[in-house]
Amino acid sequence: MLWFAQLFPWSLWHVGLHLRVARMCTLIFFTPSCSSSLRERADVLSHTELWGRGYSDTPLDAPHDSRLFTTQIFFAIASSSISWTGAASGGFSIVGFSLGGGITMAFAAHFPYLINSIVLLAPVGILRYIPDDYKSFLFRHASFIPGKYVRRAVGKLLGVPSPETGEKLSTGLKDIDSVPEAVEETALVGQKKINVKEIVQWQFDHHKGFCHSFVDTIRHGPIMNQHSDWRRVCDLIKDKKPPLDILHADSKLRNSKLFVIFGDSDSIVVADDILTDLHRMLGGHEHLVHKIVPGGHGFPIFSCGEVVGHISEFWHI
Repeated sequence: MLWFAQLFPWSLWHVGLHLRVARMCTLIFFTPSCSSSLRERADVLSHTELWGRGYSDTPLDAPHDSRLFTTQIFFAIASSSISWTGAASGGFSIVGFSLGGGITMAFAAHFPYLINSIVLLAPVGILRYIPDDYKSFLFRHASFIPGKYVRRAVGKLLGVPSPETGEKLSTGLKDIDSVPEAVEETALVGQKKINVKEIVQWQFDHHKGFCHSFVDTIRHGPIMNQHSDWRRVCDLIKDKKPPLDILHADSKLRNSKLFVIFGDSDSIVVADDILTDLHRMLGGHEHLVHKIVPGGHGFPIFSCGEVVGHISEFWHI
């Protein structure tokens, strides 16, 4: 799961990489449940976490922006014994979930010749608004505030108990219904049940760099106002090449389709808003395919079978 990174309570945790039989590499920025399902259709699948999530260290001397995450994509593909770049590799496709969607479009805008196809799941990047709690003074100026207060605010935002006080803090998120209490926030991955809140709680309690990465991603990550990068990618997909742009000439994204999946009750990434902007950038419906599935912002976790089915249909695998 690339929720690679965590932007909203359950963002991409891992970057999944898999090699398809048809010699097509795919870089996946979304959930373990979806990755496990796609693994059945892949020859090779590997994972790496975003900075500051899971077991990965937090870089304290670099902003968590598109440049840092682009570097991590190159780290991921360079760590493989399989060639992901160059004419002989055949290129690779990317699936980006939430923050991973913003990362994907930023990467594709600058390295389009490496990519064959793009799938976005509830992507951020051109959001029209984010919850007010994410725009607070504390998050905008976290470097001037003692760490314990930043940590307390992050815990409150994520709705996890504070280990310092033992108190369960209320969340400021309106989209908490995407992981309903009635089903105990669990998803079935293979034969195992995954509790989303327990994963967030573990990172909050034991990963000393998690809060810094979380806050810095809110401040610098590709969440809003990324229209310039998105337009570059959309111009390429509809085959409108900027003059003398040789990087676009050999890209398999030219005259292709962008595939986007949304949750029908997602209050963070609103399908109508994103689709309106994408239709404008792509000049209509011809180069855009979209699906609406049940669920809030965490739909790839809880509706992974349907999501993987749509992706498999789009890729004909």
